[in-house]
Amino acid sequence: MKHLLSDNPAEVLSFVDKHKAIDYVLRNRALLHRLGWLEQFLIPVFTSHNIDIDSTDPYPKLEQLFPLCNRSALMDAGDSAPVGYQDPDQEFTLHRGVYATNSKIEHGYSWTSSVEVAQWFADWDDQTGIIISGRFSLGDVLFYKHREEEFVIDVKVFDEGRIEFRESGS
Repeated sequence: MKHLLSDNPAEVLSFVDKHKAIDYVLRNRALLHRLGWLEQFLIPVFTSHNIDIDSTDPYPKLEQLFPLCNRSALMDAGDSAPVGYQDPDQEFTLHRGVYATNSKIEHGYSWTSSVEVAQWFADWDDQTGIIISGRFSLGDVLFYKHREEEFVIDVKVFDEGRIEFRESGS
């Protein structure tokens, strides 16, 4: 691992082209996993919005990486879920704003507790999108980040009847 100088993901990833960071983590996943650092490295790559979605589809890469993570370590590496979202037995509603051309609209990782944030994403770049709402529990969450009130959901949980579609602004 050429750039592994410390266990600080920001320091190590500063040596990596920001659009190739997910590839870097994927290439080094065995070593990061063995060192117990995979979760610490994956979260900043995912949340930095540096995944180069224009040239490659990140979903297959994320679908390889997330299952390797220790779920408790992944939750611990994220931010603490807000009050009202910490009871493992309680269901809560989350939202996702997307534009209609998004092929993974209902199966995306990023969801928010804020309708306003979902609305922003639905209307991003002058698109007329939709807001998707779904019912989830803490067991469905891979990790939480305060920025954008983002809940990263395990995409394996999606099944019929959990997701509702509505036009943006409705």
